Amino acid sequence: MKKLQNFNTFVSDNKNKNIFSALKDIHGVNLKKINKMGLVMGLDKFEKVSSMNFELFSLIKKQAIFFYNLEENKIFNNVNKKKKIKNYTGMRHILKLPVRGQRTHTNAKTPSKNIKKEL
Repeated sequence: MKKLQNFNTFVSDNKNKNIFSALKDIHGVNLKKINKMGLVMGLDKFEKVSSMNFELFSLIKKQAIFFYNLEENKIFNNVNKKKKIKNYTGMRHILKLPVRGQRTHTNAKTPSKNIKKEL
């Protein structure tokens, strides 16, 4: 996966691709989000990247950043909510221990060392 670079490198890397297949390579953007962006901005699925102008690129970049930040915030808010209500997984996050049932007797030594240093 790659990030959305500047306009010239995006066009030169994806000259012969259509816009939708070029957008699939961007980190944080999947087909569902590409279809939403296409509906919102009125993109043609089969338009080539080489025929794209800078204004369209900047709109796509803003939309991609918006969707990426939306997902990041969703994950961050879920973890913070669990920390706030102090359920089991929230407490594991607070203590910086493995959350999903991994063993801690022989693994996860680094977080345990950090906790001992803090105490």
